[in-house]
Amino acid sequence: PESRNEFLHGILQGIADVERDGFVILGSLGATPSRPTLVLTAGGGSKNDVWNQLRQRRLREAFGDDSLKVDKAENVEAGFGAAVLAAGAFF
Repeated sequence: PESRNEFLHGILQGIADVERDGFVILGSLGATPSRPTLVLTAGGGSKNDVWNQLRQRRLREAFGDDSLKVDKAENVEAGFGAAVLAAGAFF
């Protein structure tokens, strides 16, 4: 890359591709639904609209679905998701 910006952009594209590949694999293994229609995001990255747009674009390309959306969760604190998962273990 010719600049630090291009380098960072490449890293973020790679991370978005790993996320995309994860959803593709889950679908091929029988996850229901077989592809996402809404991806809710939390943590520090949820505050970056450009990052969320990049992820959304990669997922839309993979699934051929222009209505697929990446959006901020109602509660974007990273610890909230861990708490929800932990609570699920008790119910």
